[in-house]
Amino acid sequence: VSFSTVLIPDLAQISVLLGDQFEDYRKLLEAMNRERKRNNEQIQRLRGQRVMYGQLVQLMHTNSQKFLQCKGDEAAAGDDDALKVLVDTGNSSCLWRIMPWLKLISK
Repeated sequence: VSFSTVLIPDLAQISVLLGDQFEDYRKLLEAMNRERKRNNEQIQRLRGQRVMYGQLVQLMHTNSQKFLQCKGDEAAAGDDDALKVLVDTGNSSCLWRIMPWLKLISK
């Protein structure tokens, strides 16, 4: 499934399973698909732009269409001085702030 793929489940089957909650589910699904579309449009608009110090970015793994995520409370396997990094579909732990090296070592 591509990052920009719009999810279209079989709503007839889901309607039977959810009953009274189906309308809430449908609204959430529509909101999720609108957000995916906006996110993809923003990715396309920002592609190729310069990255500035202090800016928040998301780093996308192009093959999996997932974002690099830092597990701030977990150490990397085999290196207690490094944080665990993996890929995820996207959330607040997938945001990275670009900082100059000299500013980092002075803190």
